[in-house]
Amino acid sequence: MATDINQGPLQKAQQTVNAYRVGHAVDLIQCDGLSGVDTGTVDCVVIAGMGGELIADILEAWLGQNTSKKPMLLLQPMSRTPLLREFLAKNGFFTEEERFVQSGRRVYSILKAQYGDTNRKISEVEIQTGPMKEAMGQVQRLYIQKRLASLKREQNGLDGEGQKKQSMLIAQIEDILRSGEL
Repeated sequence: MATDINQGPLQKAQQTVNAYRVGHAVDLIQCDGLSGVDTGTVDCVVIAGMGGELIADILEAWLGQNTSKKPMLLLQPMSRTPLLREFLAKNGFFTEEERFVQSGRRVYSILKAQYGDTNRKISEVEIQTGPMKEAMGQVQRLYIQKRLASLKREQNGLDGEGQKKQSMLIAQIEDILRSGEL
């Protein structure tokens, strides 16, 4: 199943479906986000190529309407990944796996999330860097360095208690980078 709010992307998707002769396995639906999809009909949802905030908005609207089943989520936000991580945790999803990929100078996160851990707390460091359980690879280290630089830029706009909390968070992440493990 593939959805889009605009007809143009669905027409391109139809061309791809036809080229690979998978029309029997793919339904194309014109709708806003996932509004035209019943959670009971899917095992996995892939949302890629948009910001983490929009992905969270789409999931919030969809999951609020459909509570029968929570499918596995494969998510690739282009921006605002920490916001998406926090949304998932607050809504009963846990990140089963997170990988990092590089395209040119950009580093992206790909999250595999499952529903079921409604009491799970997520630390601010994990919100910012992701739930890594093993030694860091080069792309993951680059992702954390870029996230750290962004946090430092944000810190300049804060004052008082906000700046102090941000400073502590930055120090924790710098310690992680120095040690090479989370």
